Amino acid sequence: MTESDGERILHEEPRFRLLERGGAFVLDVRDTSLSAVEVLSRIQELDVTLRITLKELIRYIAQRGEFVLGAVLEPSSSKSERLPELLVEDGGMTCLLSLPPGWSDEERLRELLAKDHIVFGVDEDALTEALELSRSGKEVLRKPLARGIPPRNGLDGTIQMFFAPPSGRPDDNPDGRVDFYNLDLVQEIRRGDVVARRIPPTPGTPGRNVQGEIVPQRKGKPARLRFGKGLAWEGDDLRAKLDGRLEWKGDVVSVIPLLIISGDVDYSTGNITFNGPVLVRGTIRDGFSVSATGDVDIRGSVEKAFVESREGRIAVLYGVQGKGEAHLKAHKEIRLRFAQDAIIECETLEVNEYLLRCIVRTERGVLVEGRKGVIASSEIHSAAHVHARNIRSLRHGDTKIEVSGVSRNALYREYKEFQARLETVEEILVSLTAQIRSGFALGKELDQATKERILRYVDMSREYDDLRERVESYRLLFQKLKGDATFGVRGEASPGVNLRLKGYGDLIRDGASALTLFFDPDERRIVALRG
Repeated sequence: MTESDGERILHEEPRFRLLERGGAFVLDVRDTSLSAVEVLSRIQELDVTLRITLKELIRYIAQRGEFVLGAVLEPSSSKSERLPELLVEDGGMTCLLSLPPGWSDEERLRELLAKDHIVFGVDEDALTEALELSRSGKEVLRKPLARGIPPRNGLDGTIQMFFAPPSGRPDDNPDGRVDFYNLDLVQEIRRGDVVARRIPPTPGTPGRNVQGEIVPQRKGKPARLRFGKGLAWEGDDLRAKLDGRLEWKGDVVSVIPLLIISGDVDYSTGNITFNGPVLVRGTIRDGFSVSATGDVDIRGSVEKAFVESREGRIAVLYGVQGKGEAHLKAHKEIRLRFAQDAIIECETLEVNEYLLRCIVRTERGVLVEGRKGVIASSEIHSAAHVHARNIRSLRHGDTKIEVSGVSRNALYREYKEFQARLETVEEILVSLTAQIRSGFALGKELDQATKERILRYVDMSREYDDLRERVESYRLLFQKLKGDATFGVRGEASPGVNLRLKGYGDLIRDGASALTLFFDPDERRIVALRG
């Protein structure tokens, strides 16, 4: 070491010098290729106490010149003297203090806190307690000394819906019985009605770490609702722009025109033909007909009449009294309270109370499982399954049930294909959404490419909704279908019922109770399950 003009040179070589000037420790960098590790090792060899990190040295060396590293403290009596340790963790939200036994220098501890910028949330009681423990000869390990205030993220916005899609599904009573009374298919809407309301997101509040830095919060995201024609936002309220019915395609809600017959379909109305859904508040009387492309919801009953839904469903709240000439035909489901003396054709039939003297043909299945559910003196022809609570033969052989069977494996392959296509379309929609947003961000005038993407998005959205409905219909079918053909009776089937399953006949000639039969395609035989 050499001294000159109040300056003490502690270490010197061509690339750098370490010196004490006016009580300060100074690093003089002459070559930026200098190794910070080498400088740090030289500092540690000197008989001085100085807090300096490798990161700080790297920053100084990269600039060249003289840098004050801190005050030169008195040499320690032992080079192994332990200093307080401050550890900041939890993303800057917590500072932990460790003290060696016998530490009592509160002022120096506070200097170390200031040097590490621990300026917020310091617990004075914890600091005092740590010093007292150390003075008493005990070691303090990782004691929480300061805590920041974490940010409180904003809540995402939500959508409050004032209407729900009519489920048309059976209600399970507490005793396990099933009812189909809630059969409404049509949710009416009037112009100006509020369909949904946006609840705005909240901004949240920022936090602060132990070093006093602001920690930003995540703001809540606005909720989004997909909707189609007949609806528009007015402020945060989504309102109907016309009278009609609410229709859900997947998660997209729209208002479409609805034909409402306030009373009966009779001589006052004549026969009804409509390109859309129809709501009949009364009864369809003898000799009249209702034919629609959309759903047909009948809040009364059906007499000796014809009812058709070419693309949708039919629901009859008070059942069918057909007098031998009623005919109901739907592309999808038919849901009834009961039916007698009627011909019924559809994809799936669901009945609450009974089928009496009916002829039924379904592409998928029949379900008669309400608490009074019974099939009596009827012919049932179904491709996939028939499930009933009870089955009666009033005269020997007058109840005939035939389940012709399907290929469950083929149906499952179709289901997986639709599901895969659904996922592909969903990915395309996400990509189109991003591209359309970019197109809007470019300026007020939309380019041709963005316009084409918007048209494609509309088409793909329709396909997406149709695919979702198909996938759900397969899922519901698989819940009822075991093997390639299934028959189930939860209660009793009387003797004399003629059952054929996948070509196998005379299966329950002597009656049955709590029985499920299905055709196993692998073993090529009928399997019976009891209970």
